[in-house]
Amino acid sequence: MRRCLRFFVAIVALGFSVVGAEAQTPSSGLGLRISKIFGFDLAGRIQGAFRLTASGHDDLERVRFVIDGDTLGEVTAPPFSLSFDTTSYALGRHVLAAIGTTSSGRSLESPPVTVEFVSSDSAFGSMMQIIGPVLVIALGVSVLTIVVPLIGGGRVAHRPGEYGIAGGAVCPKCDLPFSRHFIAPSFLGYRLERCPHCGKWSLAARAKAQDLVAAEASLQAQADATPAPPNGEDSMRRMIDESRFEE
Repeated sequence: MRRCLRFFVAIVALGFSVVGAEAQTPSSGLGLRISKIFGFDLAGRIQGAFRLTASGHDDLERVRFVIDGDTLGEVTAPPFSLSFDTTSYALGRHVLAAIGTTSSGRSLESPPVTVEFVSSDSAFGSMMQIIGPVLVIALGVSVLTIVVPLIGGGRVAHRPGEYGIAGGAVCPKCDLPFSRHFIAPSFLGYRLERCPHCGKWSLAARAKAQDLVAAEASLQAQADATPAPPNGEDSMRRMIDESRFEE
C-alpha cells in the first residue's frame, strides 16, 4: 500500500511545474540553473535526478561544475549542462557553482547556489503535506456522494430536461433518466451514481440528447400507467361506506 501511495505521489509531483533553483547572472559573470529531471524539489530541498546548466556568454569554451568546491564534471561544448543524482552524495546542505572559461581565456564564475539534499522519506513526507489535504478532501467528497443518498432514503423526484452541469444519464439497470452529480467519483468519463428510480449503483456515462428523450418518454409512460394513490379523504369515505355492511 505504501509503495502504491509513493508511486501516486511521484506521478502527482511530476505534474507540478516547480522552478529549479537559479543563481542570478551578474552582468559580467556566469549564470547557473538547477532543473529537475525526476524527483522532489521544494524551497531549496531536493531529492532525485537534476541538471545543472550554465549560461550567460556566447563565447564560452568550457564549464566546470563544482559541488562544495570539488569538481562534479566538466563540459566542453554547448549546451553546457551536466546531470547528477542527489543519492550519490551525503544528505544535508551543499553548495553548487559553475566556473566557465571563454575562448579568450577569461574565467567566469557563477554565484553559488545552496541546496539541501534530502532523503526519499523526507521528500515523501513533504509531498504528503501538500497532497495529503487534497486527497482527504477528494476522498471526503467521494464518500459524501455515496453516503448521502443512502442516508436520505427515499427516491428523489426526477425533473425532465433538468440535468445540471454534469449532464444526464440513463440507468443501465432500469433504462430511466436521472441527473449525474458533479462531485461524484469519476473515471474516464463515467461517474459512480445511484439511480433515484431503482436505487441501484452503476458507472453512468453522459447520455446523448436523443437517449434522454427516449428515457423520459419511458418514465412518463410508467407514470401514466401507475394509478394515483388515494388521498386521505377518499380513504375515509371508503371506510365509512364499507362499515355500513358490517353487523
